[in-house]
Amino acid sequence: AGWHFNIGLTLDELGRFDEAIDAYRRALEIDPNYADALAWMADSYRLMGLYSIHKPLETLPYAKAAVARALELAPALAEGHSTLAMVSLLLDHDADAALAQWRRAIEIEPGNVRARCEYAIWGLSAVARDDDEAMLQTARALKSDPLNAWAWGIHAFIVAIAGRVEESVAAAHPFVSQWSLLECLVKASRYGEALDHKDEALEISVRHPWVLVSVACAHAAVGEMQQAKRIHDELAERARMEYV
Repeated sequence: AGWHFNIGLTLDELGRFDEAIDAYRRALEIDPNYADALAWMADSYRLMGLYSIHKPLETLPYAKAAVARALELAPALAEGHSTLAMVSLLLDHDADAALAQWRRAIEIEPGNVRARCEYAIWGLSAVARDDDEAMLQTARALKSDPLNAWAWGIHAFIVAIAGRVEESVAAAHPFVSQWSLLECLVKASRYGEALDHKDEALEISVRHPWVLVSVACAHAAVGEMQQAKRIHDELAERARMEYV
């Protein structure tokens, strides 16, 4: 019961995260020292901030508290170190601590796909600017789990950032989400193809802001400024009522 965090989110805002957190909370009521439940609860709060379900500053402190307790109970919990890495980066703005936590997670569990992919895109690509090593990390993740759609998405995105845009599109097509495919097509200057995918992407994502921005970029790139402006105006209006 001590881990009952009330951040005032509605069901629509939370998606299914509220159900997950309630399940972890019930598990902790049975066993307050269940480190795995604490770690996954922490990651649920972390994901709500990362994926724009709610303001990061209103969810990440709960993630930090829960994962600190998880690692106090189980110092060798790879998932806990992965979550602490993200919290260190996004909340504390401590890149060195984040890199150390990702490396510790991989040391504990070399086959952990999540740890390698997050280390690759957030630690190596975004922070250290080492796209070559980032691609090696995602390749190792895919070797561990070659059918992991999320890992293919991260790999495709890093390959695109590294400037290998056609290769990124090829990696994106079989597995990755519509948003990542749109981003890879935009980076490859294949704007018409990106717009061909826009309707499906917008429907699947329920007009998520990330997808809308990719579509707006494609419209602008082909000179369709009115369509791009309409998306901008939609997001500006939505920002009055929700987190964008």
